[in-house]
Amino acid sequence: MGTLEQVAADLPNFPEDVISQWIGYYAETEGWPPPEPLDGRWKDLLANRNLDYWRSLSWKLESFYPPSLELIENSSSLIQQIIGFHAKGESNNYSAYMGEEAKTRFHNLLYYLRVHGNLPCPAILIDHNNKYEVMDGNHRIAAYLLWEYWKDEAPFQKEPFPVAVSKEIQFWVGYKND
Repeated sequence: MGTLEQVAADLPNFPEDVISQWIGYYAETEGWPPPEPLDGRWKDLLANRNLDYWRSLSWKLESFYPPSLELIENSSSLIQQIIGFHAKGESNNYSAYMGEEAKTRFHNLLYYLRVHGNLPCPAILIDHNNKYEVMDGNHRIAAYLLWEYWKDEAPFQKEPFPVAVSKEIQFWVGYKND
């Protein structure tokens, strides 16, 4: 059995897209299953939650207007740091961790949004009573929010977007089964 098949067997509630976007790469590079207790990269990636927690979620593909999402504090803070670094050149924890290499990635997301009017794939969220934790997709959400907040500013007005940017963006949302 291959690594991704093992992840799917261990997390049968996870949609294939969630595995391939979020966990698959790390399962193949860091090894699967993650250690118990979690450590290293897995500890951060899985938000210090064991596989039993992740098995307890149900998933839905939903559409939201990104500025309307109420994010938990940690997710909101990280997205604001991403925007601050890319839009204003601010030094912050994100810029210290990601460095200059993040600029190309972020600009590619803005370009994709400009050309396609949407994001390349759904971000992955966990619902906490209608507040959301971003597990994967911080850069995508930040790119959308930057466009939304700054779309009327001069840098964005030099060349109009060739297509309208969608107000309904898809997200994978994990809900805790009680």
